[in-house]
Amino acid sequence: MHSTGTGDWAVGLRVLVVEDEALIALDLERRLLRLGFASVDVRNSGEGAMESLALRSADLVLMDVHIRGGADGIETARLIREVDDVPVIFLTAYADETTVQRAAETSAYGYLLKPVDDGALAATVRVAVERHRHETHARLLEAAVSGAGVGVGLAAVTEDGPRLVYANAAYARLNGEPVAQLLGRRPALKALEPGDPAVSSFESALDSQASGQWEVACLIGTRHRNWQSVSLSPVPDRRGHITHLLLVQKDVTSEREAVRVLTESQRLQVAARLTAGVAHDFNNVLAAILALGEVALLDSVTAQARADIQEIVNAARRGTLLTRKLMDFARRQDPGQMGATDLTRVLCASSAITTQFLGRHIDFEILADEAPAWVALDATSIEQVYLNLVVNARDALPNGGRIRVYVEVIEETLGGVVRLRVTDDGVGMDAATRARLFEPLFTTKAAGAGTGLGLSTSALLVERAGGTIRVESVPGMGSTFTVELPLAAAPFTPVTAFDAFGPADTSDTNRTTRQTA
Repeated sequence: MHSTGTGDWAVGLRVLVVEDEALIALDLERRLLRLGFASVDVRNSGEGAMESLALRSADLVLMDVHIRGGADGIETARLIREVDDVPVIFLTAYADETTVQRAAETSAYGYLLKPVDDGALAATVRVAVERHRHETHARLLEAAVSGAGVGVGLAAVTEDGPRLVYANAAYARLNGEPVAQLLGRRPALKALEPGDPAVSSFESALDSQASGQWEVACLIGTRHRNWQSVSLSPVPDRRGHITHLLLVQKDVTSEREAVRVLTESQRLQVAARLTAGVAHDFNNVLAAILALGEVALLDSVTAQARADIQEIVNAARRGTLLTRKLMDFARRQDPGQMGATDLTRVLCASSAITTQFLGRHIDFEILADEAPAWVALDATSIEQVYLNLVVNARDALPNGGRIRVYVEVIEETLGGVVRLRVTDDGVGMDAATRARLFEPLFTTKAAGAGTGLGLSTSALLVERAGGTIRVESVPGMGSTFTVELPLAAAPFTPVTAFDAFGPADTSDTNRTTRQTA
């Protein structure tokens, strides 16, 4: 006999032995336990085998071909494979062609001739266990990829160029064709504009087997338009030769629209600030005209002169009203005159739009106190501050990570404080970046990727409401933005600025919402 030894590969695994010769069954049980298997259950018939598996699943079955009962070992193996995914190895003293053919039709994992050598037993069961483990992992991966929300395609590198050999349902949907029609063809982008530079860049990467990522406006079918993010990654074999190309496609239309809306909002904020400044200065000029006009009315000699000066005064007054409206628009609402808004409810109501900014690779969660967090800031401003901070955290996580939003009501301080914290475990910032972070138009992003107005606008809104905003960050260890606003008195009825989120519900105690991507 060969010395087999033991291995970690068998630890924790259970074996079912189906053998009607008691001495052989006992010998197999002892040898399997020496190999390191956790337990061995012995049965002498097909009925007993099915009964054992119904009570407890096995990781491996050693099946004698000739056993007691109405079904032999091969028929029993076929029944087992119909109800359970467990590898079966046949044991027999006969190796005739008919028996071997019947065993092969059951997708058996091995065939051992009696008497079984220790080395053959150890090698065969180990190969079966490892093979089944790999096949299970492959099936799970296939199921995960097939049902993924992003399109996944695999193209083989051939002499005629890349040709698709695999595509999941999402990939087919994003390309507007059934999987069967896509296979065997060269991967292509359904670009809305054939002259899009991204298309030629993608084609070049396909031919050179290079990696890359593109965003393309696409036309699916004859009507449906969307924006798609497409990435290409070479897949080398063990020798380093590129044999396949992995394609991943995702519909990013909603994300681009959300970013566009936020960018437009930030531009409006800048326009509002500019409008307020110009209106203020122009109002001073009008005030001087009004003052001098009033004096001139008193000193005028003729009726015609007084009438002309009165027209000047009237025009100046109309100009004053106009500049006042412009300044009111720029200021939106005076925090001292508006009602209170529950910051927590605004954040929870904004969780849907938040998911537009975050992909599946970011773990996102809002954690809030059960008590309402009333602040003297309108819902639109709260949402803008919150989204700017979350988008900033997202941009600090290029490879994915975690974002947490905390809302606390602290009543121990004078007057009470509502504290909003947005934390991430991203790339972090150095001291020089932190020092300029809230400056208008300051940004560390590439040209076209940001306006540099988000955080400066957030700081302006917070300070206007009598609050503070600060940041703590360490390079490579993430960042935490903390906003503190004075706790406002709860309104007796919902205020107008909150109507967009529905009436306040004082019975709602669920102040935690989770969005995982």
